[in-house]
Amino acid sequence: GNTYTVDITPSGAGDITIDVPANVAQDAAGNNNAAATQVTTTFDAGAPSVVIQGAPASVNTTAAYNVTLEFSEDVVGFELGDLVLSNATSSNFVAVDGNTYTVDITPTGAGDITIDVPANVAQDTAGNNNTAALTVTTTYDAIAPSTNIIGEPLVVNTTNPYSITIEFSEDVVGFELGDIIVGNGMASNFMIVDGNTYTCDITPNGAGDITIDVPANVAQDAAGNNNTAASQAITSFDDALHYTSDNANLTTVDWQTRDLNAAQDIFATRNVGIGTINTQGYRLAVDGNVIAEEIKVELSQNWPDFVFENKYELPTLEDVEKHILEKGHLENIPSAKQVVESGGILLGEMNAKLLQKIEELTLYSIQQEKKIKKLQEENVQVQQLAQKLLELEKQIMQMKN
Repeated sequence: GNTYTVDITPSGAGDITIDVPANVAQDAAGNNNAAATQVTTTFDAGAPSVVIQGAPASVNTTAAYNVTLEFSEDVVGFELGDLVLSNATSSNFVAVDGNTYTVDITPTGAGDITIDVPANVAQDTAGNNNTAALTVTTTYDAIAPSTNIIGEPLVVNTTNPYSITIEFSEDVVGFELGDIIVGNGMASNFMIVDGNTYTCDITPNGAGDITIDVPANVAQDAAGNNNTAASQAITSFDDALHYTSDNANLTTVDWQTRDLNAAQDIFATRNVGIGTINTQGYRLAVDGNVIAEEIKVELSQNWPDFVFENKYELPTLEDVEKHILEKGHLENIPSAKQVVESGGILLGEMNAKLLQKIEELTLYSIQQEKKIKKLQEENVQVQQLAQKLLELEKQIMQMKN
């Protein structure tokens, strides 16, 4: 008579409260009941979220680092084995309080480290499963950034400054002007172009060849790796007079003795490439067009004046025609295929061959001219005979009449 039960169905609109007001029931003597103390049940349908905190952006060793796993509310059931890792192991799992946990992460060195907390591995007091954490990735980088010095000239002959570029293989920090070591010169005007590119001016002091070094361990990448040393850049300092187009005709300098046969001129014994670094063994190679007022070619072979010697056997035009029909080109002149296969023509040699053909054509023209004159003389004689025949015919006709 004093105990009742009832099912309560939440509406989902918020916390559930239950009240029994006063005066809704009476005992045997007719006394009304007093009101019951309100009972409140919290309505919680929100899944707890979790955030992974404290992971470094990059590491360069397999030393352990600590991360924090922070839930949005107190949870139960969360354990070390719930963590999902790649290229790392976990240990030293500590529950700091109801919603905070810490753990040590040890990289294996096999690659970038990822940490995940999957959904449904922990529950809040209302029994809601957690949502998955956003994956946290730590870059594993144990490769030292390399260093390259670019743009130094091969040789200078003044103390005027020149600019160089120092290029690292990746972004670095900590690199400064004082880290550049210069022999027989001074560095200045240091500029940061971007995270891995720097420029500065080098001013020679005139005491000798200029050397530029960037030592190891003066700059670090994002993972803390120190750079490797750059290969030394060397610029020769030579303020002596050099062979140029402007001073080539100086009568006061014996270039053949001074420079062209001397090791002191850095260009004297080398091949020169313009627009190319592959001279293919030639003294001068140009990748592109060349314009000049005059070019002189000296040939070690004979110039084809031998065509005009009495002992030269001039091919007959029949022989020339036969060769053209069989080979498709003039004799002793390379075909188009041969020019392509040989990579071009030698200007002096080709001019000599062409001159030989011109001289042969000249001889053919002289022969033709002689034949024409002979034919003209014979034609005159034929005309004279024809005239005499006409005169004889007239005389015969007169005699008949």
